[in-house]
Amino acid sequence: MELKLTKAELKVCFKIYDLNKTLSASELADALNIKKSFLSRILKKLLKKGFIDIIKEGTKKQISQSKELHSKKLKDLYNSTHKANIEKWLSGSALDVLITLQNNNLKFLELEADCSKKQIYNTLNKLYSAGAINKDRNFYISNPLVLSFVEAYALFVAEKTANIKERIRKHCFVVSKTELSLAETGLSFLLEHGLEAILINNYYYFNLGKKSRKIDINDAFVHALLFSKYQVQDRTLLAHFYLKNRRKLSIIEIRKYAEQLNLETELKSTLLIVSNYEKLRGI
Repeated sequence: MELKLTKAELKVCFKIYDLNKTLSASELADALNIKKSFLSRILKKLLKKGFIDIIKEGTKKQISQSKELHSKKLKDLYNSTHKANIEKWLSGSALDVLITLQNNNLKFLELEADCSKKQIYNTLNKLYSAGAINKDRNFYISNPLVLSFVEAYALFVAEKTANIKERIRKHCFVVSKTELSLAETGLSFLLEHGLEAILINNYYYFNLGKKSRKIDINDAFVHALLFSKYQVQDRTLLAHFYLKNRRKLSIIEIRKYAEQLNLETELKSTLLIVSNYEKLRGI
């Protein structure tokens, strides 16, 4: 699903918020002073992205604000922000950058965002000027209404893509008891590469945007570390796997990717278990 919102799409949303009632396409087109055919194309995109509802009343179609949480959050943000500027800084690559920026790591942002480095930094400057984000050592989302909207929209896209209710960052890592048509990662991937375990859950990866990365053994190991935030016992399995498959793994790549995902603590904990096993072997 396309993450971006255009200025035209935002204008339609904001006009619906301003009028605060159900409208026909003709009434909305007149209110926006645009052609109905142009509006129709925008409405199809907004319906897919969950920002509007279209209700059939006999032969007529009525348009209203969606009941989805992210649509309500966008309205809250719109009502609290200078209305003349919001469509300028929220359009284009803004949502792609904001969703990825939740990780609060610029290296990760450059790696995962579906736009060029120049676009990323132009967007960051635009968002910073608008007060949507702030800067400490890294940029981060400082406006709680922006963060609330971004989180709700990302979750909607995740559920729409994979019919799941768990999302970790823009590149999603999903725990499921059922088979999904997504790329395996974490322990599920490692199971095919020497992991000795019987898994209760399956572990998958997918991208909220369009950009994808082929999962290798180092990626899967780090993704398993990420899951170990919620399943601490998985680190024992990972320590065993590391000991038996050290030659297949690149500790340099693992450290680098773990740092990008803010998983240094989880990696250190797992490597400590490895070290303890090695000491026991030497007794």
